Amino acid sequence: MKMGGVIAALVSGAVLAVSRDTGHLGFLVLVGPVPLFLHVLGERRALNTFVLAYLVGLMAEAGPLYFYGGIIPMVYGIVALQALFFALSVLLMWTLYPRSPTLAVFAYAVATGAIELLYSYVSPNGSFGALGYALVDILPLLQIASLAGVSGLSFLAAIIPAGIATLIRQPTDYLAASAWILPVLAALLFGFWQLAQPDGEAVRVALLSNDEFAGVATDEPDRNEVIVADFRQNIEQVASQRPAYIVTPEKMFLPTSEFAQLSVKLNTKIVAGIDRPLGNGQRSNTAELTRPDLSALTYDKHYLIPGLEGEYVPGKDLVSVDRVGIAICKDMDFPQFLRTYRGRHIGLLLVPAWDFHCRRKTAWQDGDRTGRGKRLRGRSHSQPGLVDVKRQQRQDHSRDFLRKKPRQSCRFGIAWYRGYLLCKQWRRLRLVARHRLQWIAVCRADSQAWVAQGRLKANEPPWPLERDVVIAKIVRMQTEQRAANSRS
Repeated sequence: MKMGGVIAALVSGAVLAVSRDTGHLGFLVLVGPVPLFLHVLGERRALNTFVLAYLVGLMAEAGPLYFYGGIIPMVYGIVALQALFFALSVLLMWTLYPRSPTLAVFAYAVATGAIELLYSYVSPNGSFGALGYALVDILPLLQIASLAGVSGLSFLAAIIPAGIATLIRQPTDYLAASAWILPVLAALLFGFWQLAQPDGEAVRVALLSNDEFAGVATDEPDRNEVIVADFRQNIEQVASQRPAYIVTPEKMFLPTSEFAQLSVKLNTKIVAGIDRPLGNGQRSNTAELTRPDLSALTYDKHYLIPGLEGEYVPGKDLVSVDRVGIAICKDMDFPQFLRTYRGRHIGLLLVPAWDFHCRRKTAWQDGDRTGRGKRLRGRSHSQPGLVDVKRQQRQDHSRDFLRKKPRQSCRFGIAWYRGYLLCKQWRRLRLVARHRLQWIAVCRADSQAWVAQGRLKANEPPWPLERDVVIAKIVRMQTEQRAANSRS
């Protein structure tokens, strides 16, 4: 294994580590694997390809290891399995690349999306760790989730870097380039069209959190009143701005009637995360929706975190009111479950998560990211404060994207591409010249012998009569040279 391959793997792994899952630079997944692909597509040994890809896969999951490793031990197994899936997909692309670069790119992208989809159906963690989650901040690409879910996002996140790598290695292979550029352009066109649709109804939502009290009520029940009093003060402050809903993190409080009273007093709806004891050592992770002059609705978390919520009982019922549904944290890793809300014509999903402040924003129509503040449509928000939930924010993002001046970057790209073609053409000219010199050397070496044997006249060039012989000698010389290089 050459040092260049190790360096390429380290670069790709470092870029993916800050872009995948808990990373804040999700757009970098579109270029992160390119150094690895550029090296392994020229690699001769399958074992080297697999080892380098597995190393990159492990580095890419550094975020989950850092954030969840000390809390959920099974994360180590999940990370190892995710790295294996990535390495196998890269190995498939490496196998098909010599036969068809187009097929190799598509096979890698399809394998990535298909493996994640099948794994989500059998894994107790659902779609946790899916590659497509990194694209939630790229709003035009994000819209494809309304058609193909998380797997569609993973397909795009895989085909773009693979296509870039093949374009760099074979810039004149227009079939391979169009095979991945056209689907990406189609996804972008659909995304911009979706973002240009008229705005839906705007709903103001307030998100409240306090890192100091995360998990305290469960471990120290005596402090529950202190926690409730702290949030009561914050709720009263934010209520002056008339939010339709106020949402707190999951498992933040023990059962209390305080929020029902606040809903009546402030004329607002509150979704509070309640850690409810059930007796016999069992508990429920509950989201309680309190409403003015109406009875409270409770939703119990359906999908529990293995190894962390063993004493909790999973819920079975859905809760919705006024086209607003409720889920909790891990439920968002199971899009097939969330689609059951479709029959209720849900337009907004409120999700108490473990801690809004420590979690990044994500959202789409029928899927979402694990353990973070979420909603079904529009621009998501996970920081404490007020959010106007409507699609106008998404349009603003798309307009900012369109306002960027592309001319300078396009000129740079064209200049770089022409420069690359010039370098490649220069390499071809050198190769032809080297072959011609070898040919001339062989002819000069044998011409005197052929003249002595009467097979060639003194002033006659040798190649018209003995072209096959000369070519065979050139091929033999090249084979010997390659063997000598490999031995050295």
